[in-house]
Amino acid sequence: MGPRDAALRVWREARLAEGLPPTPERVRRVAEKLADPAGLLVVEQQADRVVAMALTEAFRNDGGQGDVRSGWGHVSMVFVHPEFQGRGIGGELVRRVIREVPWSRLSLWTRESNSRAQALYRRCGFVPTGELGLTPWGDSTRRWERC
Repeated sequence: MGPRDAALRVWREARLAEGLPPTPERVRRVAEKLADPAGLLVVEQQADRVVAMALTEAFRNDGGQGDVRSGWGHVSMVFVHPEFQGRGIGGELVRRVIREVPWSRLSLWTRESNSRAQALYRRCGFVPTGELGLTPWGDSTRRWERC
């Protein structure tokens, strides 16, 4: 299994563990994002197994539909396989993303109810913005930045 297929597996398992089973359409869309050569996939491995993944891309204005914002990247996904959560792997992964991406500033969205992710992003230097949104399931989200 290649890294993109393994990353898709990590994403799917994490979503299932959260009680958010992805629809076939969502699985297809995430597989497309992972296959997009414009995205930068970063994975964490243990014993030749991908246990965490993050996908970044250029930040676009206007909710992701506008022009690319110079110097800015967007972290579109960060997931740790449920069997490996709570071991510091997410922090290692996000710090690698910060070091390896070609952008000096990063943005991401997370659910307002996801206090675990918020704590991780805070430890990695992200701060919440006033920009709010909703997931397809109606959960409140907030954009975070690292400058």
